[in-house]
Parts: sequence; C-alpha cells; structure tokens
Amino acid sequence: RARLAARPDDPLLADTLARRYFDLAMAEGDPRYIGYAEAALRPWGAGKPVPPDLRVIRALLAQYKHDFAGALKDLAIAAEADPMNVEAHAWRAAIFMVQAEYAQAKAECEALAPYASELLATGCISYVDATTGNTRKAYARLSVALQGSPNASPGNRLWNLTRLAEMARRLGEPAKVEKHFRDAFALNVTDNFLLAAYADFLLDENRPADVIALLKDWARSDTLLLRLAL
Repeated sequence: RARLAARPDDPLLADTLARRYFDLAMAEGDPRYIGYAEAALRPWGAGKPVPPDLRVIRALLAQYKHDFAGALKDLAIAAEADPMNVEAHAWRAAIFMVQAEYAQAKAECEALAPYASELLATGCISYVDATTGNTRKAYARLSVALQGSPNASPGNRLWNLTRLAEMARRLGEPAKVEKHFRDAFALNVTDNFLLAAYADFLLDENRPADVIALLKDWARSDTLLLRLAL
C-alpha cells in the first residue's frame, strides 16, 4: 500500500495489491476488500488505456459484484490481446456457468486447454459436463486427473476437490462428498466458497450442530452468516 501510494500510476503495483485484496475477499467473504481493490485501480478510470493484466483483475472485481457483462467484456479484451491468457478464459467459463450459458462455457474451456495444465483443463470441461447431464463420466475423468497431478497448487487442488464433492453430492454418494471436503480442508487454504459448500452439505444431511461448529467464527461473511442463520 505504501509503495502504491508513492507510485499510484504503477500498473504492476496496482495489480499486485488489487489481487491480494481480491484473494482476501474470496478467502474471508468480506466485501470491503473489493472496495480496497477498486481503489487501487482508480487511476485507470474512464478514458485511460487499461493494460490487459489490469483488465483481468478489474473483471474479477466486477464479477464479484455480479456485473457479469462488464467482467465478460474486460476478459474478452484481455484474451484477445493474449490468447494464451488462461486466467481470462477460465473466468469467462466460470461466469458463463453462473449464467447457464453452457455452450459458451465449454468453448472457453476448449480455448484454454492448449495452454493450461491438464488438471485445470480437465476440471474446466468436467464442470460443464457434470452440469449438463454427464455427471458420472465427468466425476471419473476429474478424479483420474486429480490423482495424476500430485504437484498441483493447493488452490487448484481445492477447486477441483470442491467440484468433485459437488458431483458426488449430485450422484447421491454422501461418503464420497465427505471425503472430498475433508481432503480440501486438509490443504489448509482458507476459502469462503469451500466453507459455504460444506455447510450446505451438512445442512442437507441434517447436521446443523456441525454447521455451527464450522462457522461460529465466520459471521463477518454474509454468505456464511446465512448458513449460520439456517
């Protein structure tokens, strides 16, 4: 923050700080961090050229606030400037999934596949397939890919374990759901979405006391406070 205050027009510093704030928002579910990140990008307001990397983080902040049209536009510009920008394609796929635009999500997964790790590419397409009627096949394919990627980053492993838990839940296999969530928590990565997904599973399994134990210190997150209320 101090370095950016001294050089507010430095895009690398702005990108680094904004991404750190975004990571904190995703980890803790506290939207104030999104405002802090937006403040770091303020010098690139209307009329000023925006570097592709800043377009990506600006898009992530926009989608957090459900400005999906704005996020997709920035990500499209970033991907056009650099077709190898895996992050831009991956986030476009994620937004299209939220919007139930499954064909477009699949196209983004195919666009990132030549440049992404096998696990990331498989996770992307499996997520689409599992949501469009091919859950069992997608679950098997992603399970193999995860087992074959022991050196994947904790964040990547967590995302895919959470997807596997969702697929197992859809298949009606609660023991597998529990195992995938336990493996995800064992990575020791704080993640608001993981906590919410596991709380939803516990509520469905009629285990409210476990939800309270899991989330008792998370009332600052709106999404987790909702699960506590339930």
